[in-house]
Amino acid sequence: HLSIRRQRQMCIETGVVIVRRYGLDNQEPATLEEVAKEINLSKERVRQIQQEALVKLKKYLKSHGLDKDAILDN
Repeated sequence: HLSIRRQRQMCIETGVVIVRRYGLDNQEPATLEEVAKEINLSKERVRQIQQEALVKLKKYLKSHGLDKDAILDN
């Protein structure tokens, strides 16, 4: 089992990856390489974290009867 400390660290990493990759929170979008350097991970690990987060988001949206188009429509 993962320690609570490691679980928290993983949540923080996921948040940083999503915020930086998609330019959220008034930041410019960043490349995989830029994010990897910022949080001291490989580009591949950043890509994996991003993919895992997107899968979780899609599952969450689907479980609430939403899809990405409903969220992105203005």
